[in-house]
Amino acid sequence: MAVSALNARELDRLQEISSELSQLTTQPALCSALVGWVNELTQLDDCVVYTRLGNVLTQMAAAGAKIDVNGKIRERIGLPIGVGIVGTSALSSEPTYVPDLSKDDRYIHDLSKGKSELSVPIIHRGEVIGVLDAVSPEVDGFSTKNKQIMTSLAVLAAPHLAALVTSADGHAVDYGEVIADLANLRQSNLRTFYANITERAARALHAERVNLWLFNDAQTAINCVDHFDLRSGDHSDGAVLEKSAFPTYFESLHQERVIMANDAAKDQRTAEFAPIYLKENNIQSMLDAPIRYSNEVIGVVCIEHTSEMREWTNDEASFVATLADFITIAHVSNEKTRAENALIQSQKMESLGRLAGGIAHDFNNLMTVISGAAETLQLKVPESDESANKLLGLIIDARDRASRLTRNLMAYGGNQRLNLEALSTYELAENIRQLTENVVREEIDLTFELPEEDLWVRGDITSLEQVLLNLILNGIDAIESQGCISLAFRQLENECVITVLDDGAGMEKEIRQRIFDPFFTTKGDLGTGLGLSVCQGIIHQHKGQLTCESGIGLGTKFELRLPLVAPPELSEEFDSPIRSVIERLPDTRILLVEDEPGVRDVVKQMLEALGFDPIAALDTRDALEILKEQEIGLMISDVVMPDMRGPELYQEALLVKPDLIALFISGYTEDILAEVPEDHPRMGYLSKPFTLDELNVALNGLLVAEAENLS
Repeated sequence: MAVSALNARELDRLQEISSELSQLTTQPALCSALVGWVNELTQLDDCVVYTRLGNVLTQMAAAGAKIDVNGKIRERIGLPIGVGIVGTSALSSEPTYVPDLSKDDRYIHDLSKGKSELSVPIIHRGEVIGVLDAVSPEVDGFSTKNKQIMTSLAVLAAPHLAALVTSADGHAVDYGEVIADLANLRQSNLRTFYANITERAARALHAERVNLWLFNDAQTAINCVDHFDLRSGDHSDGAVLEKSAFPTYFESLHQERVIMANDAAKDQRTAEFAPIYLKENNIQSMLDAPIRYSNEVIGVVCIEHTSEMREWTNDEASFVATLADFITIAHVSNEKTRAENALIQSQKMESLGRLAGGIAHDFNNLMTVISGAAETLQLKVPESDESANKLLGLIIDARDRASRLTRNLMAYGGNQRLNLEALSTYELAENIRQLTENVVREEIDLTFELPEEDLWVRGDITSLEQVLLNLILNGIDAIESQGCISLAFRQLENECVITVLDDGAGMEKEIRQRIFDPFFTTKGDLGTGLGLSVCQGIIHQHKGQLTCESGIGLGTKFELRLPLVAPPELSEEFDSPIRSVIERLPDTRILLVEDEPGVRDVVKQMLEALGFDPIAALDTRDALEILKEQEIGLMISDVVMPDMRGPELYQEALLVKPDLIALFISGYTEDILAEVPEDHPRMGYLSKPFTLDELNVALNGLLVAEAENLS
């Protein structure tokens, strides 16, 4: 009997390891622990554990020079039984020791540059299921103690490893346990779930390759969403198979629960793959289960065996079919989650839109007071008072900037009242050219591509300028140094297509899918996250579409589609000052109805500055009394008031004054589009805050139209 070279401490440690082995429930964990124990007890840091798959030994865990900084094997290899020192040990079922590797041609050179090597087979019930291998940097670097430690570890690990990999009788681990584990997995991340499916299927079935394929939206091809290679332990994706190239196979998927192709090259259902796919990947047998959803095949789980032809069992077929069902469940769950998230997001957007509109309403009332007071004062301050005029100019400039801010808020909430009219794309392009003259950097080339004939769309020119300018500015930000941005206009059937294309850095898929989300920004503290969501809101109000295509290193293309309209007919515009209109309608007197005292006072002064003698009503009841008692030709009314909305007041007023003209003013336009028709001859609308000129033009238009009706 050989005398043990191990001391009491080492024997106690091996006893502890025997207990620790029973706590390791996965093959990777056991293999990693095994190389760690070799290092601990022998001080050899170049160690590898191989497991047997058919007639191939695959590296499962390593230490020392064979791993990278992340602990992964640098060059994971598979060795056929009988090849190399490791393969020799597995073939002979005996430990193989080479004291001087330079004198043994079986040594396979790798990154370790070892000088001596010991391979110990891991044997369970007379069958080699793996190999424990170590390399020393010294010639004859293994002591008797080290040899005993490695042999003892291999013996201790054998029954536990056998429980985690295929044993000598060929039966896989309990499929029920795998199914139970999968049932407990969270399916919130489909990519992770797919990877779990393929890897667990490969290990349970001891199959070298497992693929999960899903059909594209057009049902013309299947895309590999996860491929697991058991030998390397790596996951990959991206392969594509065209449906038209394999008609028999795809027809079989629709008709069968499972395709059990023991000889894949000769089985008529899979033989179409033989010339390329099977040959390139050395696939001998296939076991495929279609993934079904709503009575349609949406994908397939594909098990591929390469080392030899394999006769699949009914248990294995049932297991793979169950995996396909799990993917269906994950798909349904994901669709439900997406629908719920979309509903929640929609509700959030509606709430935020109402909040934005409410803020804009109050803010616009304040800006109307500030703006109206400043402009009225400008009319009264002498031109010689430069200081006062400069201060008033600063107030009016701030008014303009604040007005643009509230327009963005209203567009975000979908509540902006647009001044829609027939617009020339030539004019729009020229305006953008002028707006970007001092914005585009010298190293960026901004080009315009216009159609031979002008295209006309119905839109709000200020809003469309805002959208295009925003897209161009985004393109500028995406170009780090030199680059090009193009703005192209073209006709596609009944639409005008405007393309903004830059050759900047581009965006990855995850970012591109979120760019229209409110408050999502890639600009950190420099971005608000509202730019593109506002742009999309504006285009939706124009009954158009705004889409984006982008990729890393491929630049970004925004495409804006708007319905085409006929160009406007040329006509002579009636351009007459307010005074001449008043003279044609001498009985016209204006009633101002506004519940905000500050707004009421300042609008009254603005009307007086324009030459009118308005009467101000405190509320709607007061307004109706005035209408009964006095000759009123035109009513200016706020839309949103506590006791009665402006359009409702107008309907009441028409019972008293059938010919009454109305101009509605509001800082919030929710539902106003339906209440105030755009083309009504005696109704108009003006957004707060408004200037003296805008008030003048609005009144002029209404009074001129009425004068023409009376003449």
